[in-house]
Amino acid sequence: MKFGVCCSLDRMALIQGYYDYCELNFSVIATCSEAEFLRYYEETKRLNLPAEAFNGFFAPSVSLNKEVDYDFIRSYCAVGFARAKRLGGHVAVLGSSGARNIPEGYDRTTAEEQFVQVLQICGEEAAKQDMYVAIEPLRKEECNFINTVEEGMEFVRRANHPNVRCLADFYHVSCSGESLKAIENAGENLIHVHISAPDRSYPTAADEALCKAWKTALNKCGYNGRISLEGKALPDFESAIEHAKAALDLFR
Repeated sequence: MKFGVCCSLDRMALIQGYYDYCELNFSVIATCSEAEFLRYYEETKRLNLPAEAFNGFFAPSVSLNKEVDYDFIRSYCAVGFARAKRLGGHVAVLGSSGARNIPEGYDRTTAEEQFVQVLQICGEEAAKQDMYVAIEPLRKEECNFINTVEEGMEFVRRANHPNVRCLADFYHVSCSGESLKAIENAGENLIHVHISAPDRSYPTAADEALCKAWKTALNKCGYNGRISLEGKALPDFESAIEHAKAALDLFR
C-alpha cells in the first residue's frame, strides 16, 4: 500500500518524508506553460517525491455532454498524460462535477453515451503513457451523474477499455450511504482510493473503527494500491498530515 496527499506545488515539500507520493491537479498540469510545468518537474525531482496520482481532470468550462469537442479532449489528454507521466504519474481521477453534470432538461441517455465516448478517448490517451483513468463517484450534492461506486463500475464496463477503471472515495461513499459491498466486489477495476472522515477532514486515530471497516472492504476487494488524503486539513496542513498517519497505518 502507498499513501499520498492531494496538494498544490507549494505544499509538496511539507509531505516529503511523511508520504510516498503527492496527488496534483491534472487540469493545471495539462494547461500550464512549459516553464510552469518545469517548476513541477524540478520540484518532484528535488524532493524525490513523485506525483503518482492526479485529480481535477477537467475544468468546469469543459463540457462532457451536450456540445462535446472530442478533438479537444483528445489533444488535451495527450498533453496532460504525457506531462503527468514525466512527473511519475500512474492514475488520473475523473471527478470533475462541473464538467460532468448533466444540464437540466438534457437527455440523460445521450449524456451517458457521450460520457462513454469521453472515457474511451481518455483511456486511449492514458494507455499511451501506461497510465489509468479512474472514474470518481461523487455525492449527489455535488454531481447529478455517477454517485456510487456501483454506478462507477457500470461505466467502467460500458467504456470497455482496460485503462478506464474506478475510484472509491470513502467520504462520498459515506454520504451516499452505499454499502461497502460495492467496494468488496470491485476487484481489479478499483484503481485508486481517496480517504477522509465523514466531516471531510483528514482521518485520525479517533477514526480507528471506521478505518478498520474500510480496510476490511479493501482487503476483500484485493486492493493493494494507493490511498490519498483528500479533504479539509484541520487545524492546519502540517498538523493534519502528521495526525493522519496513525489512521493510515491501520491500512498497512
